[in-house]
Amino acid sequence: MIPFKCDRCGKTGYAEDHKAGENVQCPNCKLYTPVPNHRRVSRAFGERSEKAAGATTPPFRTGEMGSGTDSGRAASTISTECDNSPILVHARQVPGGTKQWVEWVTSVRRGTAKSALGFLFTCLAVLLGIGIVVAYVETNKPQSGGPGACMMALFAGAGSLVFSLFRYARRVRAPHALEALKKDSRAPVLLLRTFRDDYSSLGGYSERGGFLTFNQGGDKTFEEFMFDLLSLCGPVIAIGRPGEATPPLGAFRFWVHNDNWKKVVEQLLEEARYVVMVMGKLSSPIPSTGPEANRRFDAQEGDLAAAEVPIQGEGLTWEVNRLFALKDLSKVILVMPPIPENEALPRWGRYVELSHGRLSPYRGGEIAATFTADGVCKVVRANATGWFAKSYRRDLDAYRQSFFVG
Repeated sequence: MIPFKCDRCGKTGYAEDHKAGENVQCPNCKLYTPVPNHRRVSRAFGERSEKAAGATTPPFRTGEMGSGTDSGRAASTISTECDNSPILVHARQVPGGTKQWVEWVTSVRRGTAKSALGFLFTCLAVLLGIGIVVAYVETNKPQSGGPGACMMALFAGAGSLVFSLFRYARRVRAPHALEALKKDSRAPVLLLRTFRDDYSSLGGYSERGGFLTFNQGGDKTFEEFMFDLLSLCGPVIAIGRPGEATPPLGAFRFWVHNDNWKKVVEQLLEEARYVVMVMGKLSSPIPSTGPEANRRFDAQEGDLAAAEVPIQGEGLTWEVNRLFALKDLSKVILVMPPIPENEALPRWGRYVELSHGRLSPYRGGEIAATFTADGVCKVVRANATGWFAKSYRRDLDAYRQSFFVG
């Protein structure tokens, strides 16, 4: 038997020898905690543990899983380490690659007309803001008695409208990814996600307004948070939704034809400084043969290919498989979006399944995961709150504490 100390309640328990390196349920608090010896064998294909097999297997090294064959996966030994220390994102400059993928990118969406439209919206927002300021000054004169509650509410509503106009103008004026790469020669940071997560909000992450917006601000998206963080490392780029005229704020968008997006992603996986995947909902496992296996991807539901027959999340599933086939996993960062625990648990489990044991099992409050050059998985988790029923908050503070740019 192997003694272990629960990370949650601090009580000591005992696990069988073949549970070494696995997560077991604490007999006291009933939550899962790791057993000492963080090295374990992938059980995706029913292998026995190192203890049960009676053999010594060298630690897992990145790239030992071969080309994705079952035999390559079965022979792998997985190392995991969950120290909950912030993920270090290096901001040092790394030159860009050959950009061979550029030939498959469609024409730059932003033309003279669109630039003029963005400038027009900006001017309109400025004029409305000035009008609000002038109206407030006039109503705040002593002889006018000052603005009443209804007038202040009207000013606040007008300020919110001006703030929205400023943000929309920024969306219209947003440069194409190729334009951003021309101005910034560093290797790009590739952001992978489902399209449905483009407008996901992050609690507490907001933008303050100024005097033109009557101090009215608004919430910013989770993607904007990741963009603001990762921009210190290089230009953050992402494939845009097909047919999207005005992309959301965040990563610089580029568009590709549906039959070329896989080629673009494969080249960018090798060329990118970092590959950051927002862990969206993946498709369920489907049979390897039969009509279900021949169905394509649904772009509208968040995938990168326009579908003949839609299957929700299958495009992202393909990207996850390609991600874990990389020789250099140290550039990969997986980030759980701000969703509740009941959604995060099955979602994380699906990624663990596709990683064939490279990703650590779910323990609660997972925020992000990355890998060392030796293939060791490092996971950052949110702090648990509550005395009896543990809960986790994926809020702004939790995400800020999970990353360190240096």
